[in-house]
Amino acid sequence: MYFAPSRVMDSSTNGKLVAVVPIKPLRHAKGRLAGVLSPSERRALALAMLNDVLSTLQATPSIDQVIVVSRDISALDVAEQHCAYPLIDQAETLNGALEQGAHFAKLRGATALLALPGDLPLISPTEIGDLIACGREIGGVVLAPSRDGGTNGMYRPLHAAVPFLFGPNSLSQHLAAAQKLGLPTRLFHGAGLDLDIDHPDDLLILADAPGETAAQQLARELCVDARMVCI
Repeated sequence: MYFAPSRVMDSSTNGKLVAVVPIKPLRHAKGRLAGVLSPSERRALALAMLNDVLSTLQATPSIDQVIVVSRDISALDVAEQHCAYPLIDQAETLNGALEQGAHFAKLRGATALLALPGDLPLISPTEIGDLIACGREIGGVVLAPSRDGGTNGMYRPLHAAVPFLFGPNSLSQHLAAAQKLGLPTRLFHGAGLDLDIDHPDDLLILADAPGETAAQQLARELCVDARMVCI
């Protein structure tokens, strides 16, 4: 069953932290990897990364509930398998989906939110827990930068009206928006949070990094290192 925004969230999430993970339709996933992976392989990679992200979030003690916002049935099925709330995306944009998830969480009494993409297969519970602890310590906004000037994660109190501006060069935009509101703001760097999988070189890093996440195993099975030699 996939929850519309009117469905009541368990009251145990009141006053708690909610993580929101937006997922675009998997048929559109990872288009920039088209030169290395077929459409079915890109879809499989997106699902593997979503499994990795949700496994990490569910293993992070400071996260009380996870919401996956998507129009993709397979992504919503994976959400249910990880005991996350599968929320049907009514916005059809990345930032709109995050706003929908934040609104849903706020209506149900959550007080803080972690916005996280679904393509961070190397994040760990320790890393995510440290990011959240940083946000609680400063009582403001924490941003995880990507390597290309984007944002790979945002912690914010739900009362803070910092807009979701995820996309190219979003880090500077998020910083400006938080500072304009006078909110304490901090950057948080972590090895797993730094690596989102957007480019062929990212696949090599993923396959070569220590670990056995679902996405790593798939990247190795697909022999991405050999494919990169040929392009």
